[in-house]
Amino acid sequence: MKRPDNISDKDRKLAEELRNRLEGNPSSDTGNVNDPLLQSLIEFKESEVAEPSVDLSSSKEKSWNYIKQNINQSSTRKKTAFYRLGSINHLGKIAAAITISVLLSIYYFQTQTPLQPIAAADVTIQSVTLTDGSNVTLRPHSTLFKKKSGDRSHTYYLDGEAYFDVVKNENRTFTVHTESGIVEVLGTEFNLRTWDNATDVYLKTGSLRLSSTDDDEAAVLLSPGEFSSLRKDQTISTPGSADEKLFTSWRNNEIIFTNRTAESIFSELEHHYSITIVAPENINDEILGGSLSLENSTQTLENLGTVLGGRFITSGTNTYKFVFSE
Repeated sequence: MKRPDNISDKDRKLAEELRNRLEGNPSSDTGNVNDPLLQSLIEFKESEVAEPSVDLSSSKEKSWNYIKQNINQSSTRKKTAFYRLGSINHLGKIAAAITISVLLSIYYFQTQTPLQPIAAADVTIQSVTLTDGSNVTLRPHSTLFKKKSGDRSHTYYLDGEAYFDVVKNENRTFTVHTESGIVEVLGTEFNLRTWDNATDVYLKTGSLRLSSTDDDEAAVLLSPGEFSSLRKDQTISTPGSADEKLFTSWRNNEIIFTNRTAESIFSELEHHYSITIVAPENINDEILGGSLSLENSTQTLENLGTVLGGRFITSGTNTYKFVFSE
């Protein structure tokens, strides 16, 4: 029987049963719906929905691959069940599958635990005090997200760079995730940055553990005054002594550097100002030392261009190209 909306009673019951089962409340009036696709989708939800996802595009692809896999397995088990392209029954089954897939997608992504942005810095440095009294100073174009906050643990996600002053509390853990690494602390002050294809940590006081998201055994412990870097290939550098001002001078609107390539300085300025810098390879390889004011991008690029023997010209939206002086 078809209703005015052209959805059959059977398909409607199937969709209603999916919704009720995903919510943990099987219906008593929809009947015993034993549909293999329905069961597969429910099993997928139960195995995946408990894990929060940051990359929604990845989750969608994962969901679709799972659906296709089960459809293929179903086709293998029922080799005699085939339909002509023009079969009304076949089209009805496709419509039912699409209806269920859409319902699952809506339910799945709405029930994920999304990351909640709690502080963001645009073009100026911003500070935020967390619920436990810890203070975070965000570098421009950086964002701090909350993953979980409770009596026993506080978990955050950082995109960009920030300085953390964490209140010591031995009864709870304080963890900061980045795209590739995890930082765990008790009570400490440290600088954490995630730009330039790495997760870099400088520890000022306290204790800190840096580990890889791919391999928890790939980890190092830092002592005050030490620096370590988790690279893109998931290797972690041995902690070594470092000068604090090389990592935290941005808090005073300047950067101080020694024996750094021009390319690495460009990367830092690109993040700080949300711009793109283009320069010849021989300029990228220049080794520099000194300091640059970060009061405004125009002055910063003018000063840097002078040191490099040229200047930066606008070559597109928020894009600057280095040219040699004539």
